[in-house]
Amino acid sequence: MLSQWRTRGEARRALLRARGVTLAALARDLGCHLSIVSRVNAGKKRSAPVELAIAERLALPLAEAFPEWYAEPPVRRGRGSGSPPSRSARR
Repeated sequence: MLSQWRTRGEARRALLRARGVTLAALARDLGCHLSIVSRVNAGKKRSAPVELAIAERLALPLAEAFPEWYAEPPVRRGRGSGSPPSRSARR
């Protein structure tokens, strides 16, 4: 998705535009200011209603539309994983 765009926000905006949706129209539909929708799209602000509206317009689950917020963090394994050793390992 990001191959031709520099940021996820640019990619989302291009995908919305391809579906005939602008950020301004989305802001009007939601009854909020364009700057809020723009900042949420850019990943600089969080707003569940705006994130959901963008994901719905893109026909994507939230985790795919906003992987920077909703994707699960990678599982860390081995030493230094941040979790304390089990009781049996401490003995």
